[in-house]
Amino acid sequence: MRDLKRGGLEDSHILPDSVQRRLVGGHVALSYMVEYTSQGRSRVQYFVRMFAKSTKGTFFVEIPAKADIDDFCKRFDLIVNTLRIP
Repeated sequence: MRDLKRGGLEDSHILPDSVQRRLVGGHVALSYMVEYTSQGRSRVQYFVRMFAKSTKGTFFVEIPAKADIDDFCKRFDLIVNTLRIP
């Protein structure tokens, strides 16, 4: 994973309960959420990282922390789950 602190997000942290192994298009993937503060506002980024034989993909969306995060992630997963990478 990239160095979040070097990217200017000093207070960022992965939400431990959010880390899940999964399959996307038949390939191993990992999903997780990162929480941080930006311009005084709490934010959450939801990441899905997919690993195929010769391809890696990272898909993410930023969610305002006050949003219904679980519902947002479920809707984002519907899109991610349609990916077909050889």
